[in-house]
Amino acid sequence: MIKKLSVSNYALIDNLHISFPEGFSILTGETGAGKSIILGALSLATGQRADLSSLRDKGKKCVVEMLVDIEKYGLEGFFEENDIDYDPQTIIRREILPSGKSRAFVNDTPVLLDVLGELSSRLVDIHSQHQSLMLSKHAYRINVLDSYSGDNVQFTLYSSALEKYNGVKESLSALYMKREGLSASGDYNRFVLSELRAAKLREGEQEELEELQSRLSNIQGIKEALFIADTHFNEEQYGILSRLSAARAALAPVMRYMPEEADIENRLESAYLELKDISSEVSSILSGTDDDPGLLERTSSRLDVIYTLLRKHNAPDVASLLEMEKRLGGEVSGLENIDEEITATEKELALAEKELSEAADGLSHARREAANEFSSSMSAVIRELGMPNAVFTIAVSHCGHFRDNGADDISFLFSANMGQEPAPVEKVASGGELSRIMLALKYSLALKTRMPAIIFDEIDSGVSGDMADRMGRIMQDMSSGMQVIAITHLPQIASRGDAHFKVYKSEADGVTSSGIAELSAEERVVELASMISGRDIGASAIEHARNLIRSNARHED
Repeated sequence: MIKKLSVSNYALIDNLHISFPEGFSILTGETGAGKSIILGALSLATGQRADLSSLRDKGKKCVVEMLVDIEKYGLEGFFEENDIDYDPQTIIRREILPSGKSRAFVNDTPVLLDVLGELSSRLVDIHSQHQSLMLSKHAYRINVLDSYSGDNVQFTLYSSALEKYNGVKESLSALYMKREGLSASGDYNRFVLSELRAAKLREGEQEELEELQSRLSNIQGIKEALFIADTHFNEEQYGILSRLSAARAALAPVMRYMPEEADIENRLESAYLELKDISSEVSSILSGTDDDPGLLERTSSRLDVIYTLLRKHNAPDVASLLEMEKRLGGEVSGLENIDEEITATEKELALAEKELSEAADGLSHARREAANEFSSSMSAVIRELGMPNAVFTIAVSHCGHFRDNGADDISFLFSANMGQEPAPVEKVASGGELSRIMLALKYSLALKTRMPAIIFDEIDSGVSGDMADRMGRIMQDMSSGMQVIAITHLPQIASRGDAHFKVYKSEADGVTSSGIAELSAEERVVELASMISGRDIGASAIEHARNLIRSNARHED
């Protein structure tokens, strides 16, 4: 239940503090006094959107704070799931900054508006003046029926099956698109792949071939240079080796007279051996170097193949062509395998659709059971509200496709008179009938769900007299098991409250402000008398007010 509400810098409110008791609380006041403003502040605290127009002083922040008693409602799991400190006396705070930004806190823990909205939906139901228009919204009707049913298991099973079905469906669509894309270029890709595979490219091959081609193209110059070098090494009389051998022989006999120069002989020996080795290698290369026009032709032809492929595919090197070959190989292979993959996924989708259909049927069954019970409860309450021949029926039918909230069409059908075929309530019910239907709906839901608190904003619109008295009695009955707060203009309803608050408007220094005060017993009599007779309150109006309070007081069994 809501224990306290504090509001600062909101619309016509400077600072306001209200303590709500258990049971049935009444808010009254003249039109324009600020009753809807207080309701708006409560809506902010429950997660509704806000903007700068909410600020009374545009230079200061607006703060709405609500203290709620949640001890009896088993919300510990919600707090743990959302990493919020649990307190049986929970404080919800909403701040609207001058910049337009909004912040929300639960027990001083910052939370997203979605989290605040979900928490608030478990704590308080705010019935606005125009909520009856929601009866025309299919999503609202489903939400009402599911709230009454309370069967979260079937809905969870359906949601899980729907998620699986949509996932497989998306995968299949992606496969169809992939196949389409691959098919469009499939023949060309196969041709290119065949061409690349036929070329039997090898990384580094281009560089090797270019080096070979360069050598073969200059073979005569190479042979001539090798021959000259070999002659210089091995010419019998003047060759390097012959003359070096002669130098060794000339120095050998006298080296014993120059022991300090002994390493010269060793160095000559090393130089001779190194040059002899070089000479042998040059000779070997010369003997193995032959003109091979066929090899040059084959090398040039192979390079032409490589150069053609590079130009054709705008590739910088053979490595890029090999990467293209690998990629095309994967795509062609994928195209060849995709039909099998599509067939398997189509079977998976059929199975997922069967599971989803079964889950939808389970959810529909639960809704039909709840609809029968809900319809009976609604009809009974509506008849109690002065429509003895009224019939209210909830029809559940299959819509033919899967929505986020099931595969059902939910219709609220209503007939006020005997012999009248029930029709969609939003089309056939008058304003006064809609008010009574909405009260019956809230009453039936309250009995089933045990919502901690409910707020009615002029749900009595369009009714008066005996009907108003009946609606007041229903709300009073509701308040035995939950907190009920009602904004009303009707004394028949106001007289049934356990507590009575008056919303008023005042002016000071040219500034208008809204305030609220809990009425004493005598002040309450006066307020009711003014609601009965207007500004001119006579003795009869006072007496009438006292009688209303006396006769409508809560009687405990």
